[in-house]
Amino acid sequence: MPKHNFKSKKKEGKSGNTFAIIFLVVIVAIGGGIFYMTATRERPDSNMDLPPYVYANDQTVQAYAASSKMSDMFQYMPCYCGCSAMAHPVAHNNLRDCFHDENGVWNQHAAECSTCVDIAMIVWTQLNEGKRPIDVRNLIDKQYSNGNYPPPTPTPMPPA
Repeated sequence: MPKHNFKSKKKEGKSGNTFAIIFLVVIVAIGGGIFYMTATRERPDSNMDLPPYVYANDQTVQAYAASSKMSDMFQYMPCYCGCSAMAHPVAHNNLRDCFHDENGVWNQHAAECSTCVDIAMIVWTQLNEGKRPIDVRNLIDKQYSNGNYPPPTPTPMPPA
């Protein structure tokens, strides 16, 4: 009768446990790194008086706060959600129009549009990293003019 080598099977079990522990440690480390990067990155101050519809999620709140702090820059950033062709009381000509009307009153449009929010967060992040407005504008145009989005708003280029 052949003898079985149970020791080798035990060794395999130990190496399997070691692999599982290493895998778990790596996953926890990656998760911690992601949490740290998102928790410590520059974010607009959201301690503002915003309308209730803005509080759908944290990113929308941050986008509205950014639009308030950078309204002058948002006028030079296009929107690619198709809002320039939508039926609005006043046509959208730039990203700022998605967040505020011509009188500076909050506009609900961006709260319901992930494209507007995403572009606002790109503008906020890039400008806070020291990028020039023209470079941010070019980045947005390059990223969103790939044929997967509607045409942009008719937005003027930022001054050089």
